[in-house]
Amino acid sequence: MNVALPPDFSITLTKDEGMLPVYSTLFLSAEACFFKEKDHQIERHTPFKLSPEQLNRIWQTLQDNDFERIESEEQNVTDRGGISISVQHNGKNTTLDNSGMHVLKDKWRKPFYEIVRVIEEVSRAALRKKKVDVQINIHPSIISGYDLEVFVRGGGIYNSEKEGKKGSLAMDLLPGDYMMSVVLYEKNGPGSSRNTLLRTTMPFSVGEAKEQTFTLKYVDGKLRLE
Repeated sequence: MNVALPPDFSITLTKDEGMLPVYSTLFLSAEACFFKEKDHQIERHTPFKLSPEQLNRIWQTLQDNDFERIESEEQNVTDRGGISISVQHNGKNTTLDNSGMHVLKDKWRKPFYEIVRVIEEVSRAALRKKKVDVQINIHPSIISGYDLEVFVRGGGIYNSEKEGKKGSLAMDLLPGDYMMSVVLYEKNGPGSSRNTLLRTTMPFSVGEAKEQTFTLKYVDGKLRLE
């Protein structure tokens, strides 16, 4: 039996990576929604809105998958991340947990991840409107003589040895602060022989403008993002 969306309905979905200080939280309700991310020392907070139809789709999915019956069991595991969902509805709170020592019972894995899929699909569609087209230009000082690895959480991974030399990287990112991890390799000779020349992290901020450009340079033995 389908029940109308409760007036007090809200849902919080949290993902974490165990002992690493990396997590994300989605909070959804009729009044307000937000997506919060923490990546080590960097935090981003993005507010957005969902329509009544989108919230009803999530509520319907919860009911279709018997969310109040989903069960986990405790197991002796360490440094395990995962996903937990907290649902506020009809004056009570229901928690669905597949993180840390709480492991879903086998019969409830499919319903749980169907709920996760719909929550993330609906939220991703709304957050897409907030994203910014970011271009990272790679200066010729890097392209000419080095191999490069770049990682930006939410933006992707690039490895020039595997993907070939590129003059720029395209990313779509939410506004806020980010940390770029960069490794620069110096070739020693033919084949895979190479030295790690430099390994660093570089903070940068993405503003509200829909298109933004940065340039990664190697100058005087240092990497710079301008």
